[in-house]
Amino acid sequence: MRPVHRRIPLGKIAGTLAVAWFLAAGRPDAAAAAVAVPSSHPNQLVAVKETLFFVADDGIHGRELWAWHPAPENPDGICGLVIDLVPGPKGSEPSGLSNCGGWLYFKAVASSSEAMFYQCNPDTLAVETIKDAQGMPVSAQEAQTPHLVAPDGKTFFCLSYTVENVNPSGDKSNPTTAWLWRGTCGTPTLTPLLALPELCRAGPHEYCLLDEKTLLLSCKGYILALDGASGNSHKIKIGRTEEDSGFFGISKIIAGEAAFLGSTPETGLDLWLTDGTQQGTRLVKDIAPGGASSGIRELCPLGKETLLFAATDDIHGLELWRTDGAPDGTELVKDINPGVAQSDPYNFHSVGDDVYFVADDGIHGVEPWRTDGTPEGTRMLLDAYTGSKGSNPWEIESENGLLYFCATSSLYGEEVFVSDGTSAGTRVLADIVRGNAGSGPDNLCTLSGRVFFSCDEPVYGEELWMSDGTAAGTRLVMDIYPALPNPSSSPREVTALGEKVCFVASSPSHGKELWLSDGTDAGTGMIRDIAPGAGDATPRQLTSAGDRIFFTANDQSHGEELWVTDGTEDGTVLLCDFWPGGESSAPEHLFVTADGLYFTADDGQTGREPRFVSRNGGLPVLLGDLVPGPVGAESAGFFDIEGRVYGYFRETGSFMGLWRFMPDTELTAVAVKRVPYPAPIWEPGTLPPGELIHTSVTCFSERDVLLAGLLYPPTGDDSGPQPVWMDHYAYFCLYTDAYGAELWRSNGTLEQTLLVRDCNPGPASSSPAQLCVLKDILYFVAEDYTNTRVVWRSDGSKDGTSVIHPQIDFETYDAIAAMELQVQGTLWVAARSLISGQDYPCLIQIKANAKYSFEDFNPKPHVFIPRQLTVAGKRIFFTADDGIHGEELWTSQGNIIENTVMVKDILTPVEQEALIQEGR
Repeated sequence: MRPVHRRIPLGKIAGTLAVAWFLAAGRPDAAAAAVAVPSSHPNQLVAVKETLFFVADDGIHGRELWAWHPAPENPDGICGLVIDLVPGPKGSEPSGLSNCGGWLYFKAVASSSEAMFYQCNPDTLAVETIKDAQGMPVSAQEAQTPHLVAPDGKTFFCLSYTVENVNPSGDKSNPTTAWLWRGTCGTPTLTPLLALPELCRAGPHEYCLLDEKTLLLSCKGYILALDGASGNSHKIKIGRTEEDSGFFGISKIIAGEAAFLGSTPETGLDLWLTDGTQQGTRLVKDIAPGGASSGIRELCPLGKETLLFAATDDIHGLELWRTDGAPDGTELVKDINPGVAQSDPYNFHSVGDDVYFVADDGIHGVEPWRTDGTPEGTRMLLDAYTGSKGSNPWEIESENGLLYFCATSSLYGEEVFVSDGTSAGTRVLADIVRGNAGSGPDNLCTLSGRVFFSCDEPVYGEELWMSDGTAAGTRLVMDIYPALPNPSSSPREVTALGEKVCFVASSPSHGKELWLSDGTDAGTGMIRDIAPGAGDATPRQLTSAGDRIFFTANDQSHGEELWVTDGTEDGTVLLCDFWPGGESSAPEHLFVTADGLYFTADDGQTGREPRFVSRNGGLPVLLGDLVPGPVGAESAGFFDIEGRVYGYFRETGSFMGLWRFMPDTELTAVAVKRVPYPAPIWEPGTLPPGELIHTSVTCFSERDVLLAGLLYPPTGDDSGPQPVWMDHYAYFCLYTDAYGAELWRSNGTLEQTLLVRDCNPGPASSSPAQLCVLKDILYFVAEDYTNTRVVWRSDGSKDGTSVIHPQIDFETYDAIAAMELQVQGTLWVAARSLISGQDYPCLIQIKANAKYSFEDFNPKPHVFIPRQLTVAGKRIFFTADDGIHGEELWTSQGNIIENTVMVKDILTPVEQEALIQEGR
């Protein structure tokens, strides 16, 4: 049923789509078959010159750095271990492998259990530890590998945090937490460029290059403009003093200027522009005169020279505004909800010469609107629910070029709606319960061109349904509770697991248990009867962690405890009985990171406290008894900031403690700050109120505290694929409210920064990825309005951008469903077979004329999973599982069938090649 209204930004649904369908190889037995053969699991493939570096486990040394290296005496090259940094089977777990100026850089945990920076010469394969000028290793415990390489191709910048309050000079009298370093590619010495100021927001995605040499960093009170070559810097302030200036991030560069939101006591929060100098920094307009904030948000382009946004002045509430960058060109478009009341416009979507958005005019409720930027051209698009109630969508998801959402309409009641981004193309998915009674849909989950949801229908009750986006393709998956009158299985927590969905449902014989479905009646069944018989296990909190799902359940013997499933009966097990016997530890706040699962549970002795279980296995551990004694600490949940895990835990009736959790250290949990509870509201740019907690063991910068306060709950990751260059234009994926995530191009000027094509029309995203250029043609993988992710080609124009339909012997095939592209003489595609009657992952070549040659060398095609296509020299490398050797490294030259071979069965315990060095 429809929940209490909450605003969900439609446009923010865009992003890179899940690839679980590909990793599952398209068949139920694929994952099980792949796991059955021991594998070295090569990953992080990076080419530097003609050498391929990667991380693998040979069963002897643990996960360490490996390489394939060309050798004159061996036409097949040499593949071997580069260095054993941690002798023995534990491994140093190298990460962040990156090609920087023709050298390999990476992080690894050495024998000291502290992560360090390393560089490797691709010619000699010599590995060196990165150090500072005093010869001390630079800690990479919480650092980024080199990024932001300067245009000279030799200079790079990286960010790191000092450990134990020691700055890079070794002086403990002036502790700091974050440093910006400058390095020269190939030289194992970093120079500390500057200590990042308090509240500096210069994380890996939070500073930018304004031009060829100027680096901008957003700090509290000013923007720091830094000459990346000389290290000289100057501050840009917008207030009379630093204390009067507030900056909230730096946006993408537009026509040589950076746009940002700034605040001063005289102007409040408004839109500003800067060219990197104090003189070239200006306020666009003081919309709410004086110190009041204009509350600007939802910037959206209208044509080439105009921005639309929501703002409020001293006369009108939050309404629709426009600007051309000049004070006189910044004005209210229309007072949609007249007077001091507000229409609260949001979810802006630019389509052609118009922008669509959602607003409330005070008469029709929250409904869709459109505007051409003039008062006369601003009008309501559709009154979906006649009267003042509004349609108020909920459970919004996107898949395969379509937008799905639940909404209430006058004609259909509560049903699932589907939209291609236009008014004419927005319709009810299927009138499941005829008339305006509504089926009360919920639990939407999109997967591989399908949408799963639960709804209540008079004949079957509330059951699981599925749709391919058409009315004819909308159907009941299975009547799990097939008794009369119509009791319901009431599916809940529908969660993707590979190519299937996992969910909780009730059945007559087994009670409320965990189920799995591929969308068919035959492919739907209970995973395991956790509480044997008709009793309810009541699984809850299904939390996805890659190929597994964590959840809580009660097997009627151990109480409610933490469980995990891989979708099989044998792989569904109790992780730990925290409160032994029939009592329940009742785990809550399940939070997955790259390292493992954080959660809270009550063991009957320490009370409810934070705990952690590693992805690598083992039993869960207690992170700390934050409130000593059996009472425990009331938690507000965990969240992640730049790889650091935090959580708020209530200490008393009026205070919450902000803690940071580090399960891989002896501390495990450290108090950062104490904040009032309930938390008061604070303005952006100010520190959340509370008391910093200083300890003799560690120190946290105020920047960390600010981020922890302002980003809770945490924001999503908007990072996209790396741009590519073709004919002096950069091609890249850019998200806008108007079009979603689509393909754009730019030559560095505002006039020539243009959408190439809206591949998935309207605000839904095609999410271009795997961008690569071959013979003046750009290839990429993206969605269109009918297919799953397919291969596109573009010459840079709208008309020259289209889906590839390859031909062989004058026979035209369907679009190529693909997940990875790579160029090596021709275009290589990790895709699904196009041969009639077959459906399995394979490797394809596409020539420049869009014809392709197809050969399948794999004897067990349902197991073969080509991934991580990487070009090194004249070869293309990838990982695959042929069903015999497990997932190992493969390579190909030219013709697929003749020259595609496994490089090495790394897990086989044979004598290693001569690449290995002594660990250091």
